[in-house]
Amino acid sequence: MPSFAERVHAFFGEYFALQPVEATAAGAHEHDHEWPDLSPAGSDRWLAFIDRWTVELETFSEDSLDAGDRLDRALLLGELAAARFAELELRAERWDALSYVYLIGAGIFPLLSRDFAPLGSRLESIARRLEGLPNLVGARPGPLPVSRLHTETALRQLDGIGALFDEAVEAAANGRSDPGVAAIEGRLAAAAESGRTALAELRAYLA
Repeated sequence: MPSFAERVHAFFGEYFALQPVEATAAGAHEHDHEWPDLSPAGSDRWLAFIDRWTVELETFSEDSLDAGDRLDRALLLGELAAARFAELELRAERWDALSYVYLIGAGIFPLLSRDFAPLGSRLESIARRLEGLPNLVGARPGPLPVSRLHTETALRQLDGIGALFDEAVEAAANGRSDPGVAAIEGRLAAAAESGRTALAELRAYLA
């Protein structure tokens, strides 16, 4: 039987694949070019992950684990319960337009601000996320939203999200002496334009 540590490692491998923006924030960069799947099918996969891992983690009895593993098990089970509540009950994406602003910002900003890899590699991840932004925005459930305060705040903050796209393009222009940056500059510029179009569509929808 696999050890608890081995199963936790497998847990995070699956978790980061389903929640790539959170993976970026945590410093796991295998999925830096991806967005979470906000479609109904994506929600089903997320819930299946939550339920399957809740059952598996509960199969490890506390008596079989040391103190550190017992704490990790409790924390993971608590996070899974919170995730299930958020998906089925809270459902912020259906009433809080700010959830989209935060998601998009969190998907781009760390790739710009954290020097964890060569600039060209990070800009390629940004380009690929920007290319996927129309699908992310288009996957929003409807109708949206019911909170006027959150919606008006989201509309004001969308300009800041667009500014991140501009910063990425500027970083590419400033760094084009690096062959890796020069190779991605054109793709990034086109992706940024696609991202701006997606933001404009989101803005019009919220307005």
